[in-house]
Amino acid sequence: MIIMHNFDVIIVGGGFSGVAAAIGSSRLGVKTLLVERSGVLGGTPILSLVNPFMRWRTNGKDVVKGVFKEILDRLEARSEWGFSSVFDPEILKDVLFEMMIENNVDLMLYSTVIDIEENNMIIYSCGKKWKIKGKIFVDATGDGNIAYIMGADFMYGRDKDSRVQPVTLMFRVGGINFLEMLEYLEKYPSEVRVNVNYLRKCIENNIPFGLSGFYGLVKKAMERNDFPNIPQINYIFPSACFPSRGEAIFNNTRVMDINTLDPRDLTKATIIARKQIRKLILFLRKYVPGFEKCYLLQTPPYIGVRESRRIVGEYILTLEDLISCREFPDTIARGCYSIDVHPLTKDEKLLWIDIPPGKSYTIPYRCLIPKKINSLIIAGRAISVTHEALGAIRVIPNITAIGHAAGVAAGLSVKYNVSPREMDVNIIQKELIKQGAVIWI
Repeated sequence: MIIMHNFDVIIVGGGFSGVAAAIGSSRLGVKTLLVERSGVLGGTPILSLVNPFMRWRTNGKDVVKGVFKEILDRLEARSEWGFSSVFDPEILKDVLFEMMIENNVDLMLYSTVIDIEENNMIIYSCGKKWKIKGKIFVDATGDGNIAYIMGADFMYGRDKDSRVQPVTLMFRVGGINFLEMLEYLEKYPSEVRVNVNYLRKCIENNIPFGLSGFYGLVKKAMERNDFPNIPQINYIFPSACFPSRGEAIFNNTRVMDINTLDPRDLTKATIIARKQIRKLILFLRKYVPGFEKCYLLQTPPYIGVRESRRIVGEYILTLEDLISCREFPDTIARGCYSIDVHPLTKDEKLLWIDIPPGKSYTIPYRCLIPKKINSLIIAGRAISVTHEALGAIRVIPNITAIGHAAGVAAGLSVKYNVSPREMDVNIIQKELIKQGAVIWI
């Protein structure tokens, strides 16, 4: 076993939550290590092709800033279309690596944590075991893997049947003629849930956009068995279209009844989703104007998981807390994305509850602190929330804000030589505000 140098804070998981945690911690002058199982940073926007970012503004006001805003600003500065909600994944990769270097974060990619012995993290990589000592750990794995290894209690799925939201394999399509698609939609504007004049502006000016629809074409294809049998999907959903490139990223597959903590189920889901994609490509070529010569350009290395473990923390955030926009005294992050719980069975409907314009909900620090464990902070979607509340918390802007807070709390716990549970939340809030985060509105 290889023994490495000691670190003050070790963060596991290099998605947006982990990146924000690493930056927040390192800016406090504590020695910070970020461990990631893949060879890139960015999490689901990179490894699962999730694009664009979901809502972080309401009535023109930013609810999430801090590290997330810094990433947006860098993406916008390099964007060929001048904004950052829809982004180029390759540019995002470079931005995140640059931010790690600038903030003196130590990185260990291609590495998986397999055990924790007291304050020693055991990492497996390149056929070897590595032992690294840390004072405070941050679990940004998304699945609560570190908390599980350390013996934390957790919740899984909804209360009545333990079902979780379906998984989705995004995919990228090339060879699209958006002008031909536009001509068809100008004749049949009711086919999509977006203003056709807006689409023309985007296509003519090479501005990325998203759309959902082609209901009539999908219905016709279904009658002829030319559309895959995907539960609750009777439309096509190119969530990020790039007119200048003739490309689009699709959010169109769905696999239900999957245990997202079982690699056999994830494997099965990936195979099922790939079959759905193959038939979707054939449908696009045969039925949708402008897609006659389209082709599958990319599928991501990881299927998109919306829900897995949720840690039992000092407080469990509820749906009612979010809908009422409750203000917690120990707030460490805000959000404004709607409650969005995809159907869990083929007979259910989407649970969608909008947050009123101009309003936002808050996330208390206690949701990041697992019961019984003293040297651990949770970041990202594995925090202590109910199944329904997770439907809003899980999106990238929100988990970035949560990660930023987790990293700051970890760094301050080291500096003050106290456990994260004992850390004064007022000091955490002041530091987050100093680092540009939004706490109070």
